[in-house]
Amino acid sequence: MPLCGIARWHLLGGQLMREQSFEKDFYELLKNFNSQNIRSIREKIFLNNKIFKYMQMMKEHDIDTYKHSVNVAAISVEIAKVYNYSIESLLILVKAALLHDIGKIHIDKSILNKPSKLSQIERTLIEEHSLIGYRILVDDIDIEKEVAIAVLQHHERNDRSGYPNNLCENEISFFAKIIAVADIFDAMLYKRPYKRAWPLLDVMQYINSLSGTLLDSDVVTILNTIYNVNLCKGLL
Repeated sequence: MPLCGIARWHLLGGQLMREQSFEKDFYELLKNFNSQNIRSIREKIFLNNKIFKYMQMMKEHDIDTYKHSVNVAAISVEIAKVYNYSIESLLILVKAALLHDIGKIHIDKSILNKPSKLSQIERTLIEEHSLIGYRILVDDIDIEKEVAIAVLQHHERNDRSGYPNNLCENEISFFAKIIAVADIFDAMLYKRPYKRAWPLLDVMQYINSLSGTLLDSDVVTILNTIYNVNLCKGLL
């Protein structure tokens, strides 16, 4: 039985390798989608030289950030399937999800992967990555402005506690809201130098605790539906 949804991310997400190309990594995480739209998105991404350039820069700077970004794109696609977006809209979401952490290429790896507690200065530097990413992308004629905006806003939260602009719920791009949930989901699942890996059930419980206050409740509901479908199929 082919893997689908959360089961695929959970089992394959940690196996993206430095030796593999971006094409191979992205293909592995999307190969079991049956939607014609998703297959078209995959092909368009493969043909986009600028996306390849940015992903290669990310991979060379920090392999964990790269793997996380590919995972977040796959998770975002799974969530977005519910909304029946056009190919053009899905393509914008996928680009934004792939590039949501592109700003981290300008943050030293010693800070990104510091095993001990960050200083206030280091935390401020980390929190600048979404603004740095926006600045990289907004003037790039090959990248849609909607992509840059979603990258800028993926750490904004409904209650204005996010960054960089402390936006409220109705000011945040919906694609940024999707990426925010996918970002937290994937980040919590895998061990990093500064954190342990969380069990999948604990990740879901934590995300549910943020629903409606920090995270978009509709997006969280969709993630729960995907989780429950996979659970019923015995894939988790």
